[in-house]
Amino acid sequence: MLTLLVSSFVAYGFAAYDFKGKNFFFVIVPIILSIPFEVIMLPLYSQISKWGMMDSYVSIILPFLAHASTIFFFRQYLLGLPKSLIEAGRIDGCTEYGIFFKLIAPIMKPAFSAMAILNGMNA
Repeated sequence: MLTLLVSSFVAYGFAAYDFKGKNFFFVIVPIILSIPFEVIMLPLYSQISKWGMMDSYVSIILPFLAHASTIFFFRQYLLGLPKSLIEAGRIDGCTEYGIFFKLIAPIMKPAFSAMAILNGMNA
């Protein structure tokens, strides 16, 4: 559940906003998809050990808060939505979190369910 929330926030940022380096940072997402987990397992263990988080639930949850495949899927889904929806929310005086939770998240329910199933299969 937390993975879906964090990944959807990141994907919303990539889809809704224009910022410097947006394309560069998004190119990193497919590159991360091509790296197998076995390659990063030892450096991840080393980093968790240096942070002093061994034998804790945080060390299990933190590295998997955002999946590259989930970010990619959500971004592609959000690019199919009209930009006028977000603009309408801003004109109505909604905050950015309000736009996401009241306008975007209800529309993304099919994407959330698909990614929940896929992420659940990988767990």
